[in-house]
Amino acid sequence: MREEIYNTKESTFIRVTKSEAKKMYNRGERIVLAPVNCNLNSPWASPLIFTNKGGEPFNEVVLNYEFSNCNRQMGMYTKFFKEVRSSGN
Repeated sequence: MREEIYNTKESTFIRVTKSEAKKMYNRGERIVLAPVNCNLNSPWASPLIFTNKGGEPFNEVVLNYEFSNCNRQMGMYTKFFKEVRSSGN
């Protein structure tokens, strides 16, 4: 897994493994999903933030996301990020 960190005005996104994302999701923390070839700083890409408030299983969330958002151009699987809010928020 490549180390990836993306910064916005409100947050920093740090790439994590799928197993770490699953643990975070099961604890009710926010996780960010994006296609593997997607650059989060791109104007054409917008990562999606998920939480486990609806009770949907993690693997089902990932499969539904990949069906709708992953393709040959963007990448055939998902990469995962944790969101770290800046101290000002």
